[in-house]
Amino acid sequence: MKHSEYEERTAEWMRLALSKMNQYKIAPTPANYALWFEYVSGTNMALVEAVDNEIELTGKITEQQIRLLATAIYKAC
Repeated sequence: MKHSEYEERTAEWMRLALSKMNQYKIAPTPANYALWFEYVSGTNMALVEAVDNEIELTGKITEQQIRLLATAIYKAC
């Protein structure tokens, strides 16, 4: 992959992460951004599945919920 392609993909993930954070009213802190960047980039499928399941069950995700999910996932690794 060329450097410019990587930059474009990363910029798109940034936009998607910020959009999701805005959609669910998540504060744009570095820690929250890192989790949502990981989510939208698909680099952590356990996180993607956990967040998607929570949204499917409750119709929302809060800052506290995503942190709890991420903590549980990272402890399991």
